[in-house]
Amino acid sequence: MPYLCGRTLTIADIIIFNELSQFLFLTNENFKEGKLAGMEKLEYWYSTQMATDKIVMALDERMKEYL
Repeated sequence: MPYLCGRTLTIADIIIFNELSQFLFLTNENFKEGKLAGMEKLEYWYSTQMATDKIVMALDERMKEYL
């Protein structure tokens, strides 16, 4: 399944992406080392499914402006 809750993008994907994106932004964590190392499926979902969506990324950038 390409998304966390099925074959289509859901509000759950957006909420979890937002939380994870803010966590990565604020802590400088990444998927190569630290707490998230070895989470290949999560990294795939984050970088391939979500981070390539233009609308999701535009909203992500706007959210980070307020951090």
